[in-house]
Amino acid sequence: MRKETGVIRHEFINYKNPVEFEDFIKQTTGLQGLYYCYLKSNDFKKDVENKLYIKELKTGSIITELCTFANNNHELFDIGNVLLPQFFKWFVDLHSFLAGKDSNKQITDYNNQVYEQYQNLNTPITNNSSGSSIIFNVNVNGSNNNIQIGHDEVASAFLKASQNQQKLKEIQLDAPHTQVKLVLYQASKTEEAKKYLGNVGIIKELYDLPVLLEFENDNIRQEIVSQSKNPLDLVYIVDLVCTSKGEQVKKYKITKIHAILDRDDVEIPLIK
Repeated sequence: MRKETGVIRHEFINYKNPVEFEDFIKQTTGLQGLYYCYLKSNDFKKDVENKLYIKELKTGSIITELCTFANNNHELFDIGNVLLPQFFKWFVDLHSFLAGKDSNKQITDYNNQVYEQYQNLNTPITNNSSGSSIIFNVNVNGSNNNIQIGHDEVASAFLKASQNQQKLKEIQLDAPHTQVKLVLYQASKTEEAKKYLGNVGIIKELYDLPVLLEFENDNIRQEIVSQSKNPLDLVYIVDLVCTSKGEQVKKYKITKIHAILDRDDVEIPLIK
């Protein structure tokens, strides 16, 4: 028989301004989203069942609860006595890092989904009055772990999560990429434009716009442009290093070609 293992509760209290419906939805789904992020980051294999409830909804108070369940005593122990207390500690550590209280963590210790769900969970308080606060609570068999955080601290951590999300995208963008799909780009069919064929390309999975190409050696460039078919009708599966500035990609350095395929045989948006 299914048994409740514990409750994760998020309380948004003492707010004075109306809460937009979109912010309310973000808060409720953000609680479950963070929990799933934790499960994934810790490679928790069990099929964890949970239900998301709006426990209280009234002026000045929104209480969301995520109730977890187990199908047998073994799962009951794993989830109730191990998983949920560890999730509470993980959330406190995450918030402490974003609030500037823990300098031992790095941006890359969390992924973009974690930063996004933290923002979702705390969107209502960030957009509300300074006197509001949140209480994050995990209850297992009557034993409570809880933390109360004021508006200004949450707002500061919210901003840091947004900044970290952007920085992490830049870090990931500038990392080496393997076996990505490159298509060559030619702005026009003039003779002048043909001189630059092979020097500009688009990799949709990284960036939507044409980017300058550089090659680790001339043999790689020759392999790209010396095909019997029109190079614009081909897709090149390549390894590369990306150079970016902010969100803008400046250059792709092609380091290896794995395969050259007909464009019709590869799922990739056509460039018009």
